[in-house]
Amino acid sequence: MEISAVRHALRTALTGQVRLLLDQFSRATGVRIVFYDPRGDLLKVGLDQPDCAFCQLVQNELCGQDVCHRMNTDGRNAARGKKMHIYSCHAGLIEVVLPVHASGYPLGFAMIGQIRTRKSPPQDLLHDWKQRHGDNRLKSAFHALPLVSDERLDALTSFFAMLVDYLVSNHLVSLQGDSCIVAAIEYMEAHLHEPLTLDEVASQVNRSRFSVSHAFRKHLQATFKHILIELKLSRADEYFAQDPSVTVAEVAYRLGYDDTFYFSRLYRKHRGEPPSHVLKRLRADTGP
Repeated sequence: MEISAVRHALRTALTGQVRLLLDQFSRATGVRIVFYDPRGDLLKVGLDQPDCAFCQLVQNELCGQDVCHRMNTDGRNAARGKKMHIYSCHAGLIEVVLPVHASGYPLGFAMIGQIRTRKSPPQDLLHDWKQRHGDNRLKSAFHALPLVSDERLDALTSFFAMLVDYLVSNHLVSLQGDSCIVAAIEYMEAHLHEPLTLDEVASQVNRSRFSVSHAFRKHLQATFKHILIELKLSRADEYFAQDPSVTVAEVAYRLGYDDTFYFSRLYRKHRGEPPSHVLKRLRADTGP
């Protein structure tokens, strides 16, 4: 069992009010807003807006859709540390990703994008377009997008963050699935630093030990112990990604492992490589 199995057993649900708010955000700002589940599957697009004409030209007549999809995936992965991630895509537009969490459990990602903050598209993009098509359609479509100042971009990102916070704090985005699993996983995620037992988790969710164990085996095809290990290792991966300068011992301690060597052996068994190798690679990627 991998943590992805937990994600599939628990579905992210958007209420009608969420859908209305996303529509109203797009209507008020003119900015495209989307909501993905934790796996990256699209749940809702504000006003069901298609990609802008500029992005459609880039995707359909120049770079292909895979490039955009890959950048969106990379953007969501970069935001998994529960922080807003702002980046410029390969076509020169600004994208903003915000992970959505409740009770320590990921509900998905909200994203606004296709925002123009520069006067011209990237020169290499224009060059490739000229070489292939020899016309000004790409440049014209780019300039048809409203130019957003730094001040307005700050206001948009703040408004976006407040909207997501409102959705979560008012429980408008939630998990659906077997209620026993939802409650148990939420409690486990919030207490990964503690020496959790099946009896304790069952007590906290007002179920018997047998009920929790049976639910895990039925829906996740895994034992309580295996699920707990996967949750801890997934949290370790988040810690590594957030701060590659962290030590293995520090992460082990945060997750309730007093024995660093035991944690390293466990990580290697389930991830195929020791955590020290992961950190070394992350540090190399981030540079000095």
